[in-house]
Amino acid sequence: METGTIPPPSVAERFSHIYEKIALVEEAIAGRTSADLAKDMRTCVAMERFFEIIGIASDHIPNEIKKREAEVDWTAVAEMSDRLGNVAIRVGPDTLLHWAHDLMPPLERCAARLRSPE
Repeated sequence: METGTIPPPSVAERFSHIYEKIALVEEAIAGRTSADLAKDMRTCVAMERFFEIIGIASDHIPNEIKKREAEVDWTAVAEMSDRLGNVAIRVGPDTLLHWAHDLMPPLERCAARLRSPE
């Protein structure tokens, strides 16, 4: 049995991860308000994890792509990722909805264009 290292995901694979997790976020918030989410810790924690994966994948997107994809607020996505890295701080429902409604749509459009073909 060969025990080589697994190559890191390609940029297209990272965009696929982003796209897939944004779809899960959209599913989790469909028709829900901040008050709804405040009563559903399990969904909030799942959304934090989805955003964490999005942030990690985004951290590895080359700067030349980020410069071309100026519609995405890469700085805000990086700040989101940094905030999620501090596990001592819970992220409130208002913040989760802000990220979902304001940060994710441009990133989703970018990821749709640049992800791995299905």
